[in-house]
Amino acid sequence: MPRINLPVSEVNKTLVARRFARARQTYGREARVQRQVTEQTMRLLLDALQRLGVSPEGTATHFRHIVELGCGPGTLSRQLVQTFRPLSLLLNDLCPEMEDCLQDLLAMDEGEPLGVRRDAGDFAPRPSITFVPGDAETLPLPPGTDLIISCSTLQWFASPGAFFRRCRAALEPGGLLVVSTFGPDNLLETRALSGTGLTYRSLDDLRALLTPHFRLLHAEEERITLTFDSPADVLHHLKQTGATGTGITGTDPQPWTPGRLRAFCHDYASRFCSPDGRGVGLTYHPIYLLAQKG
Repeated sequence: MPRINLPVSEVNKTLVARRFARARQTYGREARVQRQVTEQTMRLLLDALQRLGVSPEGTATHFRHIVELGCGPGTLSRQLVQTFRPLSLLLNDLCPEMEDCLQDLLAMDEGEPLGVRRDAGDFAPRPSITFVPGDAETLPLPPGTDLIISCSTLQWFASPGAFFRRCRAALEPGGLLVVSTFGPDNLLETRALSGTGLTYRSLDDLRALLTPHFRLLHAEEERITLTFDSPADVLHHLKQTGATGTGITGTDPQPWTPGRLRAFCHDYASRFCSPDGRGVGLTYHPIYLLAQKG
């Protein structure tokens, strides 16, 4: 299938935040691919630690200070707390309303024993967890951070290279940057038919932006195709995840009239029928990057 190349346009982040706010109660149920991406990101991170010589026993106390950008409803956040037992965890999301989904994490009392011993033999305290809403591209990153991690967020950034540079400045020597994002084939079906959507960067583009600032430990990409009964179900899925595939840049030249919607659904069914002929497909294109500050 040919790659979709759309004109580069500035993302309307106010619109993005509004859509994710509306979808925050349905995101956890509908965002199947995003959950897979989160799980794969954690697997790759644990694999990288093993290659770096961190023992399984040391994993739970390896990262003292963690920053998660684009935390959403906290799917990855809870895994970070459970796996790494950090002293501090800074959570960030563009959508302020996501704080409502994080109350169990934010309510943790500092000082309660977790039953995990650190080098000195003392019980590890519960982490200090804070939520700071705002644009991760301009958010001040705390110095002395050991891990900066972000799932399914980088695709919204205007300047990933500048972001990578800021991450390097915030990380301790040997600290890790772990990022998952989406590549040029992401949502190619809706973008082909609507003529609008994000302009996604390729793995090679991201690698070129990252390597001036970090030692690249691992990079990979995959393609995941979901099957739906109808194009209307595709649009419902995108709405429920907040990542509406059309007009997200705020530059969609045509209003979504009933006639245009019918034409969109007809063309979608004609062009993107699933192999078994019983539904339609929707493509996701995750990219994973793991890098270390020298």
